[in-house]
Amino acid sequence: MKTLSLLMLAGTAMLTAACNQSPTEKQADAIENQGEAQADATREQAEMTADRLETQADAVDAAATTAAGEAEADRLDDRADAVRDMGEAKADAQEREANTAADAVRDQK
Repeated sequence: MKTLSLLMLAGTAMLTAACNQSPTEKQADAIENQGEAQADATREQAEMTADRLETQADAVDAAATTAAGEAEADRLDDRADAVRDMGEAKADAQEREANTAADAVRDQK
């Protein structure tokens, strides 16, 4: 839902700005907007996965009666942190790639 709202907002902004832009600039902006939307979706998915892992970790920790159970909860928490970090890194890479592609389109003028 959040991603859809962002896409709609980006689309509206593109349409409004498109009236005063060259075709090359329009194409470059569309590439950037698509990259940003993909990055936002990646971040959102990583956050949802991390939240699910943390919920599992909390359940395991609450039910743990041994050190092994507590260790499993810690492992799930660590995995949630890693998922967040990887999601952010992937999203940043998507944005950089989109910006590079948009710059290449602009340079074709």
